[in-house]
Amino acid sequence: MNNDLLLIGILQFFIVITISILVFYLILRILEKSILKKFEIDINTTAFGILAASIIVSTGYMASGITSSISNTIRLLNNDKIMSFETIFETSQYTMMYLVMALAASHIVIWSSLKVFTVLTTKIDEFAEIKKNNLSIAFISSAIIIAVSFMAKDSIDLLIESMVPYPQLNVPTNL
Repeated sequence: MNNDLLLIGILQFFIVITISILVFYLILRILEKSILKKFEIDINTTAFGILAASIIVSTGYMASGITSSISNTIRLLNNDKIMSFETIFETSQYTMMYLVMALAASHIVIWSSLKVFTVLTTKIDEFAEIKKNNLSIAFISSAIIIAVSFMAKDSIDLLIESMVPYPQLNVPTNL
């Protein structure tokens, strides 16, 4: 059994669980302040539940790419094979950077998806319809959010992966 790999796996597991709980708590608070209060929507409305679920799923899906970057960062920073406080602290800094990047990208994707939908449907006030519990508007909005999230995920993963502290390779130029 590879004890170093086991320790990295346990550390990554707890980091991802902690981040997931924090992210989903933040999403619910943001939804509460930005949509529920602004448009005076009841939290028990099915249409709002559908929209909120799509936002949570798409954010989780787009942020899921940070797990491999966290794992790679732990391995690259743990050169001496002993997990030190310094390694854990530095890994935490990278993890926070990856998380902020993923959440910012998720916010842009979700906001732009909703914005495009509202611009294309000028005769419909989407949030007024969600307030009235119009499920078809909720499903269409949710489908757009999730579809754009699927298309944007690889780009977000690449962006985050570019920040992993890989060692620089010295390639001879005069071959």
